[in-house]
Amino acid sequence: MRATRSVIIAAGLLFATTALAQQKPPPKPSDLLALFFHNHLDRILSPIGQPKPVPLPRARVTQLREQFIDHGSKAPEPKKPMYEAAIAVCDAVSAAMDEREKAIASLQGSAAVHAPSDLGAHRKDIPSRGGLGTAILAGATLGREAHEEANRKQEARQTDNFFTVQQKNQWTQRALQLRQQIDALAARERDAERAAEHSISGDAPPAANTITLDKSIQVKVKYGTATIQAGTTLPVISRDANGVVVQYMGENVALPP
Repeated sequence: MRATRSVIIAAGLLFATTALAQQKPPPKPSDLLALFFHNHLDRILSPIGQPKPVPLPRARVTQLREQFIDHGSKAPEPKKPMYEAAIAVCDAVSAAMDEREKAIASLQGSAAVHAPSDLGAHRKDIPSRGGLGTAILAGATLGREAHEEANRKQEARQTDNFFTVQQKNQWTQRALQLRQQIDALAARERDAERAAEHSISGDAPPAANTITLDKSIQVKVKYGTATIQAGTTLPVISRDANGVVVQYMGENVALPP
């Protein structure tokens, strides 16, 4: 009986040990954020005024944020800063989505309120009685007023178009700024990960597959150009005689020589 109980206990311990050994550590925040950027960031920061509305991944951002909070509460002390940095990235992405929605609402509001087209219009009363000369004068007056009204409407449309283009351009410029802010926070999170790994292992973090900028540089991205700040560490995709290609906000970009 005792032998059977010992076998059962040993089997239970073996099962528990095997289960613990098979448990994988949670994925690094940088991996989850990089996948999110690849799938969603371009849409969040894409131009406004498109025919079809762009779906915003609010639920996914909330899910990631809660996941980082949960893992951070259970993580050893050296790893807590990287989860706090990852939460800051999620907050920045949520703020970017809020700004996009406000920009779209402002654009739609401007489109709904058209510029007035009757400013400066002074209609004259057309005589209802009179001879041929009066009729010719009335016809000329009506024609002139119709021409003036057409000009005013065209000017109003041009004014509407001007404000629409201006608002779209303002968002495009703001989207580039938001991309830079989000990238800076994501770089801070990656730095926190490397610091945590170094603190736990005591070994120097590998640097062969990363590069740290010693000065700010401009790079070409999908919707224009962006400035990567000095001190930012980026994963290196490739190195050759033509230069270095790095991963930046889910895109592969070439660093200028």
